[in-house]
Amino acid sequence: LSPDPLGAAAWCYSCHTSGAAPLRPRSCASRAKRTVCRGRCVMMDQLRQQDPNIDQVVVYSKFVVAYQLQQDGPTPGWRKANIEGPVFIVRRHSAPVYQLIVKNNHDGTNLIDDLHPEWELDCQSKYIFYKVEDPTKKIRGLWFHDDSERLRVEEQLERLLR
Repeated sequence: LSPDPLGAAAWCYSCHTSGAAPLRPRSCASRAKRTVCRGRCVMMDQLRQQDPNIDQVVVYSKFVVAYQLQQDGPTPGWRKANIEGPVFIVRRHSAPVYQLIVKNNHDGTNLIDDLHPEWELDCQSKYIFYKVEDPTKKIRGLWFHDDSERLRVEEQLERLLR
């Protein structure tokens, strides 16, 4: 069982095991913590429907807006990518081991980027900008409503990209 990335109740064992009987740790004993744990189980189930190789959410934020840097044309600049919703850094059973996923609230077009040591990060208040290792892909930006959530995601990204 991994510690909760948000520092609240631990996730139930059913979120972290595949094929094993679900167990409830003591941290799920109170009603409030059970509700938190149940919500996280649902979130993990939704992520696993998309990718059954996901075994852990390293960190997440409830809401971001994705941007892409448009460098060509007469009006270069940042453009909304029409992707907004929760962002997750997940660990997977197989390569790529870590991914950044923004689950799009508008439609099924999610933003999924494989973490790679060649990523370049630039973090500012409420924003994480990153350039992936593939030079054909646009530079991305994530806007966070809550800067404390941005700091948590930034910390984990920096740790995983080392």
